[in-house]
Order: sequence, then C-alpha cells, then structure tokens
Amino acid sequence: MIKLRWLHCCSLHTPASWRLPMPIEGIGSPCRVWSSARIQAIEQEELEHRRLVGEMLTELKVVPNKARERRAAVVGRVLGFLCHVGGWLAPMYGAGKLERRNIGEYEAAARFAMGCGRGEWVDSLLTMAEVEWEHEQYFRAQVLGHWLGRRIPIWPAPAAKETIRGAIQSAQAPGNRPGPGESAGEEAGGALH
Repeated sequence: MIKLRWLHCCSLHTPASWRLPMPIEGIGSPCRVWSSARIQAIEQEELEHRRLVGEMLTELKVVPNKARERRAAVVGRVLGFLCHVGGWLAPMYGAGKLERRNIGEYEAAARFAMGCGRGEWVDSLLTMAEVEWEHEQYFRAQVLGHWLGRRIPIWPAPAAKETIRGAIQSAQAPGNRPGPGESAGEEAGGALH
C-alpha cells in the first residue's frame, strides 16, 4: 500500500514541459532541441500510470498522501521550469534518475501485490516498470548526448528490460517471496517508505 501511494504521488514528474517553448541550438544557447513529441508521450504514459495506481488505491480504500502529492507536484514543476531557464541537462538528469528509481518501485509493488493476493495487478505493475525502463533509457540518452553529461557521474544503469518480468517469475517460486521489508526497489536504489 505504501509503495502504491508513493507511485501515485510520483507518477508524473515533468508535467506539461513539452508545452513550453523549446530551446534551439545554435542561437547563443548550449541547449539543443529534443523531441517534444517524446516528452509529450512520456507525460501521457505517466498520467496513465497515475490513473492505474489511483484505481488500485481506490480498491484498497486508501487515499494518496497529500504531502507527497504536493512534493511531487513541486518537483515536477521545478524540473519542467528549469528546462527553460537553465538549460535542459539538469531536468533531464533529474527525470532520468527518478525513472530509474521508479523501475524498482513498480517491481516492488508487483511483488507486494503478488504477496498479498492481488495477482491481478502484477501484469499491470510490471508493464508500468517496463515503460519506466523505456523512459529512463530516453533520459539517459539525452544526458549522455550533452557534452557536459558525458563528464558527470550518472545514476546506475538498470538491468536489461527483459529481466523485469524474470525477477517476478523467480519470486513466485516457493520460498522466494519477499518479506515485509524486502523489495526489488531496495536493489534499485532504495525503497521509499
């Protein structure tokens, strides 16, 4: 339940950044044009994740944590705003790092769903983890495509996308279910409670 509440709060961290004017390379700016269509698609996918996790919370009769909702909204708006004030590297870096963590969070949520008898949610949560993996890859490529991005430490790369479902299948084997304090999210940079 805590994982689902966190995912609901953090499922959208760069709202409507694609709607703002895009920086143009070569006009006295270190910025380059990135795909506003891809950013818009990511936003739509994040909104869908938020809807799905919201439905899961409703079934559990749990409401999202309002403080986390506000914090996630502030972080998202700051990242989107920074794209147009100080260049795009920091927001892309921040978004990529968040996406990296979200992969593990969705995997952990799937394991918890499986462990508490909500097997019908597992496929949806794993699909969301796979989509987060694709988002992370996009932001990683953007950061590494920046001249400075190649010179700064970057967050750890996630395992191959194909391993997302494999980890859950191995967890389904008898004796391999996570305990209350264990999760795939811990392996991927720390579980958030």
